[in-house]
Amino acid sequence: MIIEKENFNILNFVKKDDYTGSYSGMRYLIRSVSKEEIKVYIWPEPYAFAKTDKELISEKTFALSKEGIEEARIYLNDQYEAQKQLWELSKNRHIV
Repeated sequence: MIIEKENFNILNFVKKDDYTGSYSGMRYLIRSVSKEEIKVYIWPEPYAFAKTDKELISEKTFALSKEGIEEARIYLNDQYEAQKQLWELSKNRHIV
């Protein structure tokens, strides 16, 4: 598991600002899109969200609540495991 439950208390942060992170080749961004919803975006390294080809970015919507944040955490962990080969390959890409 890449993100442990006890280390992912971001509800109040996400209400005000984007939350970004990365793990072993997988980058992610969590953004509040309304008073009720957040979107989770994932993409392979090495580029930042704004510089990544939109075709490489996946997104999923969750409720802006404690439960929604927990579902987002589980989603991130599941996506890391499901696409581990992609993340491993992206770690080895170099920015020239």
